[in-house]
Amino acid sequence: MRQFVIPLLLSLVIVGDVRPFAPQTPVRDDTKSNPSNDPQLARWLDLKRELQGPNAKQYFETFLRDAVVPAKTDSIQALRGTVLSGKPAKRPTDLVLAMSDSHTPEVTVTLRDSRQNQAPLLRPLAPGTVMEFWGIPVSFTQNPFMLTIEVKVENGPAGANPRVMTQPRKTKP
Repeated sequence: MRQFVIPLLLSLVIVGDVRPFAPQTPVRDDTKSNPSNDPQLARWLDLKRELQGPNAKQYFETFLRDAVVPAKTDSIQALRGTVLSGKPAKRPTDLVLAMSDSHTPEVTVTLRDSRQNQAPLLRPLAPGTVMEFWGIPVSFTQNPFMLTIEVKVENGPAGANPRVMTQPRKTKP
């Protein structure tokens, strides 16, 4: 079992600031990063503002659906969120994240392999875990607000240990 867990932990740490099995102390909203000092938060708030506006469906279809978020032209490489829950509970393939604060569900990250099959984690990520990710938005609802983003994973040893992809994104010529 240990031979499968270690590569998963290493790959999650490489992708971003992920502490898979130890919940962090919840961040109080009044101490949350200021968007002017946190480019990841500022980018998320810009996306959310557009998706809550009057032309949200058109914006999603034109700029977000099937595009990599954050875009390759953004100054940031990943978005950051706080894990609220995972489904199914024991080996999650869907992670619900809070992005603007530490308690409001705003994004569902769906883990997929190269064949578009669901790719479950071996263990759940504890609520309060901060993770960074990038992926492809596939759907959203305005009320209640929820953006679903697919994140590609690759199989680890014996195909039993999905890892978040750590290769840099390729730029188009």
